[in-house]
Amino acid sequence: MAGHRIHSRSRSSGLAEVRREEALHAAGVLGVKDVIFCDEPDAADEINTPAVTTRDSSRHLARLRPTEVYTLDEEGDRHPAHRLAGKLARESVHEAGIVLSGGIWAYEIWGPFATWDRLEYIDRYVAKKMAAIAEHQSQVGHDTLWGRSPGIEPLASRVRRSQGQRSGR
Repeated sequence: MAGHRIHSRSRSSGLAEVRREEALHAAGVLGVKDVIFCDEPDAADEINTPAVTTRDSSRHLARLRPTEVYTLDEEGDRHPAHRLAGKLARESVHEAGIVLSGGIWAYEIWGPFATWDRLEYIDRYVAKKMAAIAEHQSQVGHDTLWGRSPGIEPLASRVRRSQGQRSGR
């Protein structure tokens, strides 16, 4: 959604506050004026979170009426929280009852998709995207899990239609 970012966070840890501040700083770098936090517990901690988050996100989507939604890949991403976020985004769009003329798109975080439906050239935005990513120090400052520093594909960001949208779910 142009100019808006819906973000869910955990209330249960100091890390949530750090990540909230990082998200606000990154949004500022990107020029996003209105960041909406759902303020729900981490989905791994609370069984009811998906239903609550879908309801709240649906309400925001119905109000904002986006033409495209970009989210995480609910089937191909390696991180379970990323997969859940993609699923909740798809379910929220459906529950909101809006028609996305531009569709719902999944994007890569940690690994390239085997296939993609769209190649989005981002050359002129790379520096700004790198600066926004750098604001998320608690997540990208020291990446021991993957043994590398985060980065952006230098020439393009590959995007594909959300698996749920492609299979008609």
